[in-house]
Amino acid sequence: MKNTYVFEDYPVKLCLENFDDDKKELKNKFIATYPDLENRFEIKNGELLFLISASAQINERNWSVDFLESNVNGERPYNGMGVELPKEIYKDLYHLFLDDGYIFFASSSDNCIVETIGIYDSRCSFKLKEDGLHWTIEEED
Repeated sequence: MKNTYVFEDYPVKLCLENFDDDKKELKNKFIATYPDLENRFEIKNGELLFLISASAQINERNWSVDFLESNVNGERPYNGMGVELPKEIYKDLYHLFLDDGYIFFASSSDNCIVETIGIYDSRCSFKLKEDGLHWTIEEED
């Protein structure tokens, strides 16, 4: 990989505070469908967490890079750093983590800011929506 992803807040995890019986059923269905992702789940203080990246920086292609490859609205200025995951994964995660109309990260934000350093220097954020990741270019501080 010729670029490095740098996360503003890490570890990057989706977070669901309201982990009720309906959501437990959705989690079990998710794991049955994607058994390789079971180890990315964690329940902590009654909240459901899903790990996207444990590292502050990613400079080699892995599952996290593949997850970030989704660019539904075409707002991120580059593609092709990973291998696109099936759209169903995003849809299933969206429905599992949807809480009162929002998807939150463990940072309590509804988006995740990522800087890319290398060939494609950029500062973008993404939100998880039903059809995948929607990116927005962020202004430099």
